[in-house]
Amino acid sequence: MLDQNSPARPLTLIHFTDTHIAADQPFLNIDSYSKLRNAIAAVQAMETRPDAVIISGDLTHNGNEAAYIRFKELVDEIENTFHVPVLMAMGNHDFRVPFRSIVLGIADSDENAPYYYSQMIGDVRVIVLDSKVPGKEIGFIDPEQLAWLAKELATPVAGGNIVVLHHPPLPNPIMPQDHVLSNAAELGAILRGQPIHAILCGHIHFHSIGLFNGILCAAGTGVAFTLDPSATQGLRMLNGSGFNLIAIRDGVLTVNTIEMPGEQTLMYYYKPAEHAPVETH
Repeated sequence: MLDQNSPARPLTLIHFTDTHIAADQPFLNIDSYSKLRNAIAAVQAMETRPDAVIISGDLTHNGNEAAYIRFKELVDEIENTFHVPVLMAMGNHDFRVPFRSIVLGIADSDENAPYYYSQMIGDVRVIVLDSKVPGKEIGFIDPEQLAWLAKELATPVAGGNIVVLHHPPLPNPIMPQDHVLSNAAELGAILRGQPIHAILCGHIHFHSIGLFNGILCAAGTGVAFTLDPSATQGLRMLNGSGFNLIAIRDGVLTVNTIEMPGEQTLMYYYKPAEHAPVETH
């Protein structure tokens, strides 16, 4: 029997990112479908149960309809396994029209219309932003979204807020500047002074935790593959996988990084100075 004086059960979130599901021509021959299924199974094996699952972008690799059909199978598996909401953000590899049509069942022909929203998970508001710029690696949050965000935050909620987007607002040592959030200062101005537990993001494919205007910013490693944050010559792509386990108890948020078992073998080393990828075997 539980001690009646024990702390209340924490709000628990699973943070997946960069799942890169593909239906054909998988990137570097990665079986990203199986990797996400393995991650779901790892969550199922945990003693703690999630209250929601967040997937912060690059849901698919090529963004075609066939890929979203396979991705939707896994979203259905998560929902049927845990019976919790699955909150999804757009990444630079995603395409909004097939995503809305296949995953959400919404007909929309405007690829340029951002997908952003908020949802209450317990007493915590999760705010999902869309930093995708069609055809570009760089991230940007348009003025209409920023205005909506400011209005959303003007209505307080008891448990505080979590912000989710694909592109990290913080710089990092290995990703080029054209891969980051280009208007991070504008986002920071709106978030400054607000009760934000954390910003959850992806895109960089390795665990990275820092402070953005005093707010915890946690990028998760890729479910499909990981990058070596110590690389100095380019992007070292590793056959790894992982996710974040987020807990909020008594107003305090913690991030626990989970690495899936397996060797972190080098699959590819992209060296921009050589103007071409250098493949390793």
